[in-house]
Amino acid sequence: MLFQSAQTVTGVTVKNNIPLSFVFGSKRNVTVTLRKFTEAELKGKDPNNMLCLTIINKEPSPQVKILFENLLKGNYGNDYLESEWQLDIKDGRPTVKHTDKPSTIPQELISFSQQITRQLNDYAKRTIQVLRWRLNASSRQNPFLNAWFPTWSFDGKTWTVLPSSEIMHASIKRDMLVAAELMPEIVNLINKGSDEPLAHSLLREAYDHQGTNPRSALLTGIAAAEIGVKHLLTKLLPDTKWVLENLPSPPIILILTQYFPQLLSHRKIKRKNLPVPQTIIDTLKDGVALRNSVAHTGLPNIEFEKLDNILHSVENILWILDYYSGLDWALNNMSPNIKSQFIT
Repeated sequence: MLFQSAQTVTGVTVKNNIPLSFVFGSKRNVTVTLRKFTEAELKGKDPNNMLCLTIINKEPSPQVKILFENLLKGNYGNDYLESEWQLDIKDGRPTVKHTDKPSTIPQELISFSQQITRQLNDYAKRTIQVLRWRLNASSRQNPFLNAWFPTWSFDGKTWTVLPSSEIMHASIKRDMLVAAELMPEIVNLINKGSDEPLAHSLLREAYDHQGTNPRSALLTGIAAAEIGVKHLLTKLLPDTKWVLENLPSPPIILILTQYFPQLLSHRKIKRKNLPVPQTIIDTLKDGVALRNSVAHTGLPNIEFEKLDNILHSVENILWILDYYSGLDWALNNMSPNIKSQFIT
């Protein structure tokens, strides 16, 4: 059986406009082809972009093959070809989930299709990444502009959309609603030389990369938490600035759970001397461990929801640090459930 994915890729051209096909796998059963769009395919597309076509030739188990035959006969209906968007409110954060409508397709067929889809995407992505690395190309981080639904075929002539119940995530942006009464506070902050802290800027970068480059998002997010902690310690203990900048600091979890509470108590900060909520600590521990795995072994895949929880915990940590630095309004920017744990 043949399985195929097609994606638009930017920042790539082929010499003399001759299509290039890279053949991979011990059985030479995976082909990634880079070519120009045909005249028929080009409608509404930038002629400078390329088509990245990935095909996997793989024979499924006899049981799964029978399921594909039943699918082709229409035994499971056509509901799987329709999709819907769902609004999900999680911890006060609105997110949008795009998922296929439930259908009668057997889970065994869904699981096989998801596995093939991941393999198609992996070969396409790694081919482009290795090419730009080898050729020292300065293309954008995510070179793929869009993609079509993966398809499958028995004969390479008739292609059918591959069934899937994959969930695609999207975040709803929180735009600024600026009120006049906020103006004096903003003017005061600017006059004091204030700017958005580096830790918050890094976290924004992490969120920006969350969907397109999860490994980068994870590394940047954990770095944001570490930098935020160091900056607060430097502010509370100016004499330690040289040590913090030039010597390895203790693990962030150790600082937050052991050193940090003692410091706040010793400095008599006018805040309730409460520990960082354990839920935040636990998620941050997972994030640090995952970051170390990525940094040391190049872990290829990170689940979206796991990464989202880690980044959300980092965000709450940064607001907690801002609160302890003297910014009362930071308390209102924490997630409702974290804020309730923090002030109870």
